[in-house]
Amino acid sequence: MALIRILGGIIAAPLMFVALTSHAQEAEADPIGSLDWTIGPATVSVPGGAQFEVPEGFAFLDADETVKFQEINQNIPGNRQTVFAPLNLEWFALFEFEDTGYIQDNEEIDADAILEGIRESQREANEELKKRGWATMTIDGWSYNPRYDPESNRLEWALTATSHPTGQKVVNFNTRILGRRGVMKVTLVTEPVHLEADVPGFKAALAGFGFLPDEQYAAFREGDKVAAYGLGALILGGAAAAGAKSGLLKSVGKFILFGVLALFAGLWSRIKGLFGSKKAE
Repeated sequence: MALIRILGGIIAAPLMFVALTSHAQEAEADPIGSLDWTIGPATVSVPGGAQFEVPEGFAFLDADETVKFQEINQNIPGNRQTVFAPLNLEWFALFEFEDTGYIQDNEEIDADAILEGIRESQREANEELKKRGWATMTIDGWSYNPRYDPESNRLEWALTATSHPTGQKVVNFNTRILGRRGVMKVTLVTEPVHLEADVPGFKAALAGFGFLPDEQYAAFREGDKVAAYGLGALILGGAAAAGAKSGLLKSVGKFILFGVLALFAGLWSRIKGLFGSKKAE
């Protein structure tokens, strides 16, 4: 089902250029809009013991459809990812749960050391991207320094990178929501010039996310699995970073194959080429 619905003659979700086409023609003309989106308001399940209240004006892709979404954009699909986005697709965000166990949040964050580890990780990721004939990335630096809110159990940060060979800038705003049995990774993908404008809308939509009661951070019980790392390693890649044996920052690239921003190389040039962007008009 495309991201356009005609209800009583009213177009409810105007993402496609042409509504009245065959499915094959529609998919060829607008492969993203032709995916099976759930249009808000709606309540959906998110893998990892959570649910999401999709707001009005937004849409959601389940795990199977998100694989297709990632392949369309030449991104490497993650583990049971799901997507939500405003109907005009000015930005999108990915949910992905990691079964890490309970992550203790009593650690100081060394932003400079973490950035160096991420850059090393990205250099490793670029080797795989080159093999696939996809764009590579250079990490520029923080757009938002890492910060943790103990009240909401949410860790946030943003990185800016440059895509090669185009020189296009790419930015991801990352949120990690700690739960009883692991962490929900939420990544906002947008253009750097629009980051400040898009973050408030992303956060407002993300307010509809929640772990089920027995999966919440506060539901931790004695005997539950506890992660072997804290907040800093979570930014670097979680268990992969914690497993580095000869120094975290020296060896982390060996363990985090695809890096932090490699999944989104050349994103906006491809999306705009597929159906155009409101922001590009």
